[in-house]
Amino acid sequence: MKIAATTSRLTKHLGFCLRANDYGDSFAQRRRFNQSLFISPRHKFIFVKNEKAANLTLRKTLQTLEAGGEPPPGYHTNRRWTGPLLQPSDIEGFGENELRGNSYFRFAVVRNPYVRLLSCFRDKFENIKYDRKFWRVHKNLGLARDQVEISFEEFVERVCAQESAAMNPHWRVQHDNIYADKISLDKIIKFERLSDEMPEIINRLYAASADLLTRRHHVTNADAHMDQYYTQDIAKMVREKYAVDFETFGYDEPLPKGAPSALADGPNKEAAP
Repeated sequence: MKIAATTSRLTKHLGFCLRANDYGDSFAQRRRFNQSLFISPRHKFIFVKNEKAANLTLRKTLQTLEAGGEPPPGYHTNRRWTGPLLQPSDIEGFGENELRGNSYFRFAVVRNPYVRLLSCFRDKFENIKYDRKFWRVHKNLGLARDQVEISFEEFVERVCAQESAAMNPHWRVQHDNIYADKISLDKIIKFERLSDEMPEIINRLYAASADLLTRRHHVTNADAHMDQYYTQDIAKMVREKYAVDFETFGYDEPLPKGAPSALADGPNKEAAP
């Protein structure tokens, strides 16, 4: 992608985030919204990302397909203006048509709230890498600077004490994370069925193979370790905090037992046993 084009898109991105609009009360909230939607005017779809639900796999897959099989020079997954899929800030007059009209196919992926939260804990607080990402999560939970280890129970207690808007996106209530109150989603795919359902969508959008979905990013295998972390009291906290996710996305409230792993999302490291 040419430097002038990426500079123009970055300028639009910053303008979208700086100016008051309907998509967030602060710069950070508007930035989050603008970076969460992956828009293809050519193939008429909008993908809404959801951390800890095959987010990295799908972003890379869709950006690669949109680019014709190879990301453009200078592409970086966290610099949206370098990729071919557009942001709201790239579209003149972005609004009701894109969010609720009939022109676009809109979809997102969600995950069992119990497993997603455990996956996040194993990702962020086991085999810790003391980088900027870790310290952002650490600060968000209000931990003391010298407290780098935390039990799963304390993690859940701190998460459940937060309002959804204040949560890190990796554990934010998914109903809010995918903007279910703002976006009319045509398809919500359960992470547990992603390998079955996503190839059909890719074939529909691109008439292409979904081989890229076999790539495994950030494996935590959280669903194989439920009994090692959850107690009834911890499960109760999660059920109450994420009640809208259980209800909206049709997840059972009892803890899942022996659920098979689907495409994993988390750090590219060996998960704790």
